[in-house]
Amino acid sequence: MGLNEPIDHWAPPDSLDPTPVWRQYLLVVLLGAGIFVFGAFYAYVAFLPDLVTPPAALPGRVVLGALQYPPGTTQKVSIAGPDQTFYLTYAGTVPLAVRATWSSSVGGASQCQITLIAENPLMDPFSFDAVFLDSCTHSFFRASGEVYAGTAPRGLDRYLVSRKGDRLIVNTDHIIQGTP
Repeated sequence: MGLNEPIDHWAPPDSLDPTPVWRQYLLVVLLGAGIFVFGAFYAYVAFLPDLVTPPAALPGRVVLGALQYPPGTTQKVSIAGPDQTFYLTYAGTVPLAVRATWSSSVGGASQCQITLIAENPLMDPFSFDAVFLDSCTHSFFRASGEVYAGTAPRGLDRYLVSRKGDRLIVNTDHIIQGTP
């Protein structure tokens, strides 16, 4: 193998690399910028509940002020729209978000309206919790969502509630199905 090889075996200079080097650098820079923008957006959404002033409706969350909803009270919250309306109540000192619509079957379309009946010890003398009534089976439910009296085939649907400092964050993306 020397320099005496025929000229046909050598590739012409313009066919070695069809993509210029500057395009490769541009592609790497754009990919890095895209990853940075995605990371910044993810961090913004993660810290968004800390940045907004309650009450606020965020994608998949509702942020409420804990002082506006003190323990021992039950209030209807509808700032996220009619599909995500709920009652914020307490079972003891634990905050609970009971969905304001309900279906007697798991996964069925929510057709029944839930109404707050009482939050006094005369209706439920053992737990001092709120009592709810559904419009379809006319069953009574405790604040925790379990059937108190009536023929309802399962409990009420709820949302996950977390407390972060002076804020209550209700996760409206995921529904906790009522148990049969």
